[in-house]
Amino acid sequence: MKKLLRQLPKAMLLLLVMLVFVQANAQKRLSPVLINSLSFTISNDVQIDSKTLEFDLYILDTDAAQILDLCTVQAGISIAQSCLNAGTPTGSIISSGMLPAQYPSGTISTATYLTTTQIKIPANSQPGCGLGTTAGQVYPGTLFAHVRI
Repeated sequence: MKKLLRQLPKAMLLLLVMLVFVQANAQKRLSPVLINSLSFTISNDVQIDSKTLEFDLYILDTDAAQILDLCTVQAGISIAQSCLNAGTPTGSIISSGMLPAQYPSGTISTATYLTTTQIKIPANSQPGCGLGTTAGQVYPGTLFAHVRI
């Protein structure tokens, strides 16, 4: 027993050294099978008045071989500050073609960077594997959000 207790610190040190040099791949990024299997487009843009713009954001599945089940979706749109005339944009979601659990959050935030302002539409809850909205494969695709800025 004494011999075992004397060798225990050496064994633990050896185990610790081995663990330090083992590469963990638990959070390794996966590459998509096809890079161009999704299209995110802005369409139906209408200027309501001098300060209001409405548009639709669509998601189109361009890979006919595989069904694209959407889990969470978020969007960011950059606007040149010169277009804002020193104003700060505010926005809201008018409607969506997503399932109710995936309906985009009604809170649109903005962030200003050097020469652009970014409008951010955050993701909502995750419905679970196989329970999300299926992205349309026919143009224009699935309506993610009808936005008013």
